[in-house]
Amino acid sequence: MITFVVTGNQWEREVEVDESDFEKYGDMAMEAMTRVTENILNNDEEAAWGLVMIAYEKGYEGDGDKVVACLTELIFRNAGYHVLAEQAKEQARKLIDQTWNSSTDDIN
Repeated sequence: MITFVVTGNQWEREVEVDESDFEKYGDMAMEAMTRVTENILNNDEEAAWGLVMIAYEKGYEGDGDKVVACLTELIFRNAGYHVLAEQAKEQARKLIDQTWNSSTDDIN
């Protein structure tokens, strides 16, 4: 078992993933993010969801080879929360549009 640390917007959780179930490290990290998301949502815990989640093997924070980032939208979809995935996608689009419009206003 590998212990992953999963971080979101102002929160952090740990979860164990059986490495024998996965061929790729990225798939293990995705599973860790999905399990943590399911746990938070199934237990009605409050969590602020940002645009991305990050997962890394415990003890390897900051190691570029061990840190995996994924759009929150994709984690919601993987966990079966399709309505939340669509909401996250829309929020991301709004943020990108606002950032793009703001940066182009500065150029003009």
